[in-house]
Amino acid sequence: MSYEVICSSDNREEWLKARKEVIGASEAPVVLGVYPWKTPFELYAEKVSQSIDERQAEAAYWGTQMEPLILSRFAKETGRKVERGGMLLRSIDNPLMLATLDGTQEDSALGAGAVEIKATSLEDRWEDGPPPYVVAQVQHQLAVTGYSWASVAVLFSGRTFAHWDLERDDAMISELIEREQEFWWRVLTNTPPELQGSAGEKQALAKLFPEDIIADPVALTADFDGLDAQRLSLLDQKKDIESKLEEIDNQFKMAIGEHAAGKLPSGVLYTLKITERAAYSVAAASYRQLRRTKPKK
Repeated sequence: MSYEVICSSDNREEWLKARKEVIGASEAPVVLGVYPWKTPFELYAEKVSQSIDERQAEAAYWGTQMEPLILSRFAKETGRKVERGGMLLRSIDNPLMLATLDGTQEDSALGAGAVEIKATSLEDRWEDGPPPYVVAQVQHQLAVTGYSWASVAVLFSGRTFAHWDLERDDAMISELIEREQEFWWRVLTNTPPELQGSAGEKQALAKLFPEDIIADPVALTADFDGLDAQRLSLLDQKKDIESKLEEIDNQFKMAIGEHAAGKLPSGVLYTLKITERAAYSVAAASYRQLRRTKPKK
């Protein structure tokens, strides 16, 4: 066995505390920079923060509730012996790495393996199999457990089931270990990763520096003179771009008129819908929002 059991995920307070002090499998794709919804800086801010956020997003909550059903379907589909996971595991060889498996499985030919469960509506991201951020998560799990393989079982939009088997990728695991060690060095030395300009980073900065404690201004380097000029130039460009976008949107709205939508020769659909705020407005028509929908393949 290449891991030790830390606690059960049912003990959420202890589970969150343990995860904060190292890197969990779901954080591995963030460290690698392949997670679409969080940057390395945002994760860094979470790790150096003194507080522990116990909130769970609504989608994550329902995904957790659906795990037993998806796991049961996976067992029935594959005929393998499958058991529910839920224990927080720490790698003995690399104590920085944690993983909470959704499930484990046993195959007569492959032996023991991990099972990762997903419930998502983003089916287009899975056209070529599990996307990079899921692969990174699974390879992290294999690094912790020492297993040679794993499966990903996914339910799309509550109606379409699919699953894939993934082999252990030792080259990727070596990169994961190296990148995670580098990331943790940043946490320990208060050396933040580069900012990427996401909305999440804006929120992370607000949490890191909620108030001005030191009244005197900090002396910025000459590099910030260049950033100041660049910022002013971008603000001017932003005004021009926003104005041009508004002009184009108005042309679409005028052409669509009283119809609910307009369809391009390419199949792209532009719809006009009244927003929730506009539903209570006297001038509701002025708040009809333009939305673009790509044709299904």
